[in-house]
Amino acid sequence: MIHYKDDAYLFDELFGELFRAPNVHLVKKRLKNYSDAPAYHGVICFSDKDGSISTFIDVNKKEINKLSLSCSLSFYDSKGRHNENLLSNFSIDLYVVLRRPECVENHILMGFDELLVYLKIQRNAELQSSLNLPTLSACECTTQKFNYINEGRRIRKIYFPSYSGPVLDIYFENELNEVFVITRNALTFLKTHKERVFEELELLGNHDSGLNLYPRYNNCIAETAQGLYNFWERIAFIFTEFYPLNANAKNPPSYGKYFRDKGKSLDPSLKTHLFNWFFNRLDNEHSRLSTMRHPSIHYNSSNTPSGMRSVQLIKDFHKQLDIAELKEIWSNEIDFLNAELEVLSEALEKALLLIEEWAIIKKTKESQSN
Repeated sequence: MIHYKDDAYLFDELFGELFRAPNVHLVKKRLKNYSDAPAYHGVICFSDKDGSISTFIDVNKKEINKLSLSCSLSFYDSKGRHNENLLSNFSIDLYVVLRRPECVENHILMGFDELLVYLKIQRNAELQSSLNLPTLSACECTTQKFNYINEGRRIRKIYFPSYSGPVLDIYFENELNEVFVITRNALTFLKTHKERVFEELELLGNHDSGLNLYPRYNNCIAETAQGLYNFWERIAFIFTEFYPLNANAKNPPSYGKYFRDKGKSLDPSLKTHLFNWFFNRLDNEHSRLSTMRHPSIHYNSSNTPSGMRSVQLIKDFHKQLDIAELKEIWSNEIDFLNAELEVLSEALEKALLLIEEWAIIKKTKESQSN
């Protein structure tokens, strides 16, 4: 345990963090417990500071410490006028992830509610690391790897100077990250709860009531496939921004429609190796994703829905398919989804390279014709 007198500089830093967004709410929330706290609309100043910090828990290679602070509070209004009231017995317990020496990030301060969310996020990240799940490296700001935003801005500046849309900027990067994280979380759930799938199948196969049952675990394959499918749709949106199928179209086409139509209409010089990489997915990986992404809404033994991936597994189980064979089918599908998640960074890189390649080919043709 470290006390204020042992490292006053560290504690002054932590007190200082309470002034800054998004931490101000922690003090405001705590002040609601004090009946003698004055109303104020400005800033708070700390004096007579004291406190201690001790190790609380380690998760995902991060040490979370419990922080107990006490002080007197002075209050100022929005115009800098001092409020005569002084709260001399203020104390607050927080949780903190201390800034690492090699980083410039701030200390992370949390109340108990934020701690619960943080622990869930870090535990999930720890689990994904242990499962060796892929990351979306094309959206990571590193100097060693391709970066979607940096390359996108370079291509836009050189070949599309009048373009002002969001596709090659932070907004679209955030959306790609969000879809990726949701999909990776679904795949994590699949890998860690696979035994529940077969327990659920057995229940669905043996119940004889009129209840509708919801195959939560069996639907997970479809949910993961849907996330992957959505990511490829957004890749089609990227192409549409620069090389639309129809300049007057109100809605962007799907991945399937975009590349099938381009396959029919493109000049042969534009059907490059990179284009074929996207086109050849249509009747292979993309077709398989499309088949897998339809879940069962519910399942009833007397009224079986049809045409949905989850239900097919249930039907196979009803036909007394060997359980080992069923597990192999499941395992193969998980491997396929993992491979599809892994290829997304490469897909973003190839998408921008193809957009640039088409721009160069077209520019060369224009200069030759002149």
